[in-house]
Amino acid sequence: HAVRRGAVPPADADGFRWEPCRSAEEAVERVVAHAAALASAGLSPVQWQVLAPVGRGPAGVDTLNRRLQALLNPGRGMRVGDEEFRLGDKVMCTRNHYGKGRSGVFNGHLGIVARLAPDERLVEVDFDGDLVAFSGDELADLRLAYCATVHKSQGSEFDTVILCLHDSHRPLLRRNLLYTGITRARRRLVLVASPSAVRRAVMTAGGDGRFTALVDRLRGRLP
Repeated sequence: HAVRRGAVPPADADGFRWEPCRSAEEAVERVVAHAAALASAGLSPVQWQVLAPVGRGPAGVDTLNRRLQALLNPGRGMRVGDEEFRLGDKVMCTRNHYGKGRSGVFNGHLGIVARLAPDERLVEVDFDGDLVAFSGDELADLRLAYCATVHKSQGSEFDTVILCLHDSHRPLLRRNLLYTGITRARRRLVLVASPSAVRRAVMTAGGDGRFTALVDRLRGRLP
C-alpha cells in the first residue's frame, strides 16, 4: 500500500480521492452519497467502512450511522437504548466476551445482525459464520457500525474506506489519526474532508517517520 511507504497517490490516481467539503451537513451528505454508490454497485457493507474521529456531533459516528442505516437498511427493528437494530445491520461488539462463540468475541469485532427476538431481549449476530447471541445487559455492548471511530478501526482493514474529517472533530485532528484512518484502506480511499480539518491534522504532531511524505503531499494540496 503506497501510504504505508509514506507516499500518497496523485489526486486522479486509482484508489484515492479527496472531496473537499465545508459544512458538517455537506460532509454527511457526501459520505451518504458514496455509500449509496457502493450499495448500487452491489458491495456489501462488510466490504467497506466509513470512519470518523468522534462519536458525537453533526458529522460524528452516531449521526453517520443513523443516516447510513436509513439508506441501506430501512424498516423497523428492535430498540436497545439509543440504538435500533434491524435484521442485516452491520454492528460492532464493544467489549471482550471471552466465552462467546467458537473462540470469543472481542472489542472491535464486526458482524451482521442475523436474528432479533424482542420478547427475549436478544440479538443474534453473525461474526463471519459464528452465530453469537447477546441478551439482557450484553446488548449494551453492540453498536451500529456502518461508521466507526478511527480508534476502533485500529487493527482492521477494508477494501474501501470513506474517511470523514471536519472542523467539528477538532480535538482529535492529528497526524497519527489521519495516518491510521488512511491506512485502513486496502484498495480505495475516499477522503471527505474540509481543507481546514486536513490542515490541522497534517500540522499537528503525532505520527511516525513513514508519515512524512504523506503530510507533505497533503499540505501541498491545501489552499
